[in-house]
Amino acid sequence: CNSDDSTKDSKIKHCDLPSYKQYPEIRIYNGDRESKLFLAWINQIVLMELVQVPATVGLTSEDTPMSSFYSNENIIHLSEPKSVWEGIKLGNNITNCTSTVRPCVHFLPEVWPTQKSEYAVLSEEKIIEPPIPNGLFGKSGIYIPALTAKKYPSLTIWYGLRGEKKREFLAKIFKRPTTWIYYCTKISRTNCLEPDNTAVRPPQSREENKKYFFDGVFKGYFKFTQKNNCTLNAQKC
Repeated sequence: CNSDDSTKDSKIKHCDLPSYKQYPEIRIYNGDRESKLFLAWINQIVLMELVQVPATVGLTSEDTPMSSFYSNENIIHLSEPKSVWEGIKLGNNITNCTSTVRPCVHFLPEVWPTQKSEYAVLSEEKIIEPPIPNGLFGKSGIYIPALTAKKYPSLTIWYGLRGEKKREFLAKIFKRPTTWIYYCTKISRTNCLEPDNTAVRPPQSREENKKYFFDGVFKGYFKFTQKNNCTLNAQKC
């Protein structure tokens, strides 16, 4: 059991009380992308089921009931990364993260070299252990919709994408995505107060404002901008 389980859960065998009852609960950061959450779940399972150490997943006490592998909601619940470094600092200073509503974690299952300016300082200050490889390799890829691939088969291979001669051609095909809030405030005739083929409703939070797609609610919208104009931006269109 962990702090998200009620006392009756252990009595009716929904979970077992940990063997090390005095072992402090470990909170694992759920991350801002699925790969981090999946790693957090693996670590939570190992800690709770093999080692029998209580562990939760999330950045705050509000997150953990939803982010846990054992959550009844069965959803992908992610957290913004902007507070995670303050959270790891706090987790280093207090044993029990449930005692605060502030971001608090003890373990980050995944960091990237682009974050080195953050974690290198914490490592030097002995706040965290030096990061080590977790066995995963990251890579970047280019994906296009099937409809686009069928219409422009040349774009399915590298040779169809490269070269200055293809710049204007690509700029005309691949328009710029717009955020949900931009679409509703600048493009929708009703500000999304009435559903259309793109949006069912306006965004309802800051997080939704920034989304480019929301399944079943905001289809996404692409528009030709000055950045696509190769006459104005010959080298950057």
